[in-house]
Amino acid sequence: EPVLERLLAPLGDQAPEIAGHIIGFVDNMKVGVLGFLGVILLVYTAVSMITKVESSFNFIWKIGQTRGFSRRFSEYLVVLMVGPMVVFAALGLTASVRSNQLVLDLMTIEPFGALILFLTHMVPYLLIVGVLTFIYAYIPNTRVRTGPAALGGLAAGVVWQSASVGFATFVANTNYKAIYSGFAVVIVLLLWIYLGWLIILMGCRLAFYIQYPRYLPGTDAPAPPPSRDRV
Repeated sequence: EPVLERLLAPLGDQAPEIAGHIIGFVDNMKVGVLGFLGVILLVYTAVSMITKVESSFNFIWKIGQTRGFSRRFSEYLVVLMVGPMVVFAALGLTASVRSNQLVLDLMTIEPFGALILFLTHMVPYLLIVGVLTFIYAYIPNTRVRTGPAALGGLAAGVVWQSASVGFATFVANTNYKAIYSGFAVVIVLLLWIYLGWLIILMGCRLAFYIQYPRYLPGTDAPAPPPSRDRV
């Protein structure tokens, strides 16, 4: 729920409501009724979603083939399970550190107070940069160096956080409910998903050009990069 509220924060007052609805759907799911077949379909849907993300990244990296079925299933499950756990652990660690008595005492002493406050404000940036760096390095079906993936993640992460602040300001100062009424929150959510996905693709494109500057416009088109299977 904290991760969802963080991702949906640009929606303003509607973010807790949407996050609550999603968590409610999860709470109402009864695994016993869902059955084995339902769980298999659920896993297939999740893997299929990441496959489409990989296809988009492969298009940017000029890779013509996706992972094989066995590698796709195992490696995608790693992304689905490890990624959210790391983000949740980082958020929980940040919350526990801020509530620690020693940290509270240090915050009353300058310049430690300003430094701790600055670091806590930087945590969202570090989280999104770390997640995007991992995605850019791991999802494409080719060998992506750490440097280009980190630079792409840094650029996209900073733009993401800045865009979220701007989008939240836009939502707060726009009387969209008078026009769209009850559909307003759905339209705003779709707009933010579109904008967020555009930023993610921009970072992936930047990582590609950093690793392969010879593909920049105006240069001769070389052979496409090899897939992971051929590296």
